[in-house]
Amino acid sequence: MKEILPYQEEFDGMRLNDGSQVDAYLCDSDIVIYVGNRGVGKTFLMLMRELPHISKPYYRSIFFRKMVRDAQTAGGIADRSTEIFGQFGVYKSSLQYTTWSFDSGAKAVFANYSASQDDFAEAIQGIEYYRANIDEVTQISEDRFNAIYSNLRNTKGEKTQMFGTCNADPDSWIVNLIHMYIDEETGYHIPEMNGVETYFYQYGDNITESFFGLSKASVMAHAEPYIDEMWDEEMGKYGTKFDLIQSLTVYEGKIHENKHLMKSGGVEYYGKLLTGSLEMKGRYARACWKKHDTSEGLISEGDMKRMFNTAPQTSGIRYATMDVSGLGKDNAVIWIWDGFHIENMYTTKGKTAKSLTDWVARILSRERVQYENFAFDAIGVGYAFTGYFEGAMGFISNAKPSDESKVKFDGRELSIYKDMKAQVVGLFVDKLQNNEDSGECGISISEDVILRNINGRTVADILNEERKVIKWRSDVDGVKQVITRKETKRLLKRSPDFILSIIYRMSLDIKKKSKVTDKNAKKIVRGLARALMS
Repeated sequence: MKEILPYQEEFDGMRLNDGSQVDAYLCDSDIVIYVGNRGVGKTFLMLMRELPHISKPYYRSIFFRKMVRDAQTAGGIADRSTEIFGQFGVYKSSLQYTTWSFDSGAKAVFANYSASQDDFAEAIQGIEYYRANIDEVTQISEDRFNAIYSNLRNTKGEKTQMFGTCNADPDSWIVNLIHMYIDEETGYHIPEMNGVETYFYQYGDNITESFFGLSKASVMAHAEPYIDEMWDEEMGKYGTKFDLIQSLTVYEGKIHENKHLMKSGGVEYYGKLLTGSLEMKGRYARACWKKHDTSEGLISEGDMKRMFNTAPQTSGIRYATMDVSGLGKDNAVIWIWDGFHIENMYTTKGKTAKSLTDWVARILSRERVQYENFAFDAIGVGYAFTGYFEGAMGFISNAKPSDESKVKFDGRELSIYKDMKAQVVGLFVDKLQNNEDSGECGISISEDVILRNINGRTVADILNEERKVIKWRSDVDGVKQVITRKETKRLLKRSPDFILSIIYRMSLDIKKKSKVTDKNAKKIVRGLARALMS
């Protein structure tokens, strides 16, 4: 007798999955990012979203991939488009780009962004299109993304939109754009934020210099001075200042939403995605935006909580420590201390060397801090302070550590630390975790300072983020040395200005403030000074 098989639903490959795919299909935010691992149908979703528009004669859309040939290869997005657009128009392909000319007169172009930034920006300038789609959006630079986004416009009253798909990539700048959707500790998407529309206004050079919020009103509360500066009252005839705030929605596609894949061995397929390193799992199996770093940081979240809750460690003597920055993107940060208790803090950016010097002098005078109790990083812009703050501690990170850090072994004096930066880090961690061998925290900070808002984030949040890059190098033996500036930038995506300027407090506590005799350090400082003055 012929075996009777259970009924199985036929699947023609032309349906969106219930859940995140349908929601992303319907979303009309200014920017939509669809994050999904292999098997969730990212490319299919991107193409399907064009179908409601290709009957409009004036409609223009563009698809970007890093290299056109990547899109044109078998299974690439241009190749896949023939399955969806085939009955609606004519497909023409060349080495440079691929174009769909639809029967209505609408067009969709598949292009690349592999040219240099200047050439790319020039090539797309003046091109009018309504929707831009970026396949593997984590691969595009922020500058190119903005060049595309700024060209989204039309005179037909159509909603413009940027749509990007990707796997999770902790090295991409996109992680800063979508940070409200990501759990800071685990790197995974926050389930409650999936598909929630958020808002932002970028006031600075890059996306990290933005105000984010769950409503336009919450963004406006911080961004209004910047928006007022750019607002043209004549535009009030056509819109409001709130229209300058951008909307963003992020979706995480889950493999279980693809029911037809799941019924055809999807669980086993997921098992294949779970092979390999933690980084590969985070990229292809479960979206994880946290860099998997096996080495431990020196300062734990618990250490920070103890500092935030420790009774004031005052002495009656006032100090100031500073991380200096000039016209660049980094923050200049000053902390005001009474003993080892932080009473106040100031921050600024974008000042010239002269205006920064005047700014610091005013603060030290206002806070009654003597110059000999002031420490600042002297490499870079800080070198311009030379001669202005007599008696201050010009901290040079790669100077030799003080003699008190050395130990005697087998008749010789050996250094515990490679340089002065490593020494102050070591002293700070000891003070934080085990002050004078008491097991107590020896550093405190005012609650008012902890809760202070800096560009939409509290000081506590900033310090908790930056503490993670205070760590020893794991690839060297012998003396202790901190990770390189390049590695710090890779992990944090910026300089840890706030926590470093706190750590510099220990340079004032080193009994022998020996003058720098390291010729190499002097050479570096002179070279940087010449570059700054030129």
